[in-house]
Amino acid sequence: MAEPVKLEKNLILNQFILKKLGFSDYNKLLGIFKGVEEGFNEEGRSYFLEALKLQEEVLISHDKLNAYDYNIKDYLKQINIKKNHEIKLKYFQYLAILLSEIYLDNYFNNPIKLLSELKNFIMKNFDGNIEFLYGRDDLSKLAYWMATGSGKTFIFHINYLQILHYNKGINKINFDNIILITPSILMK
Repeated sequence: MAEPVKLEKNLILNQFILKKLGFSDYNKLLGIFKGVEEGFNEEGRSYFLEALKLQEEVLISHDKLNAYDYNIKDYLKQINIKKNHEIKLKYFQYLAILLSEIYLDNYFNNPIKLLSELKNFIMKNFDGNIEFLYGRDDLSKLAYWMATGSGKTFIFHINYLQILHYNKGINKINFDNIILITPSILMK
């Protein structure tokens, strides 16, 4: 009897972006954030970003990572305007938002290149063990696998701001309806 395939082994988009960050294992990436302070330093960069930029294998330029980090700080600022207390991101929340930021930037600004890189990644890293390849329509879906109480609803609010930020130009998507129903988090 064949051994069952674990879900985390088939999270291809997750593995693809992890590789761009210089990691092949999600737990190793999480490990660099242990003990890192939440929030932003005097230069306005998150402490998580500073820890990530110390890694030698990162394939994304520091300028691009700084831009993503700035965007994340801006999204938090927009969310915190309506709050009585400042929300700070936990390391796993920052990472989820950063992965979304990288993905959405590539998805909206160069979807053909993203699709090509993703197909090459699948062919190179899965030796034909994957029974499918992504098509352009498949790129429009994201999913989060996070524990109960980890802040998925909060992250979804930031995802909304991310989509508004990136959804412009040639590859703009027209949204007919957006319905967001959540408890106690207010949008600007």
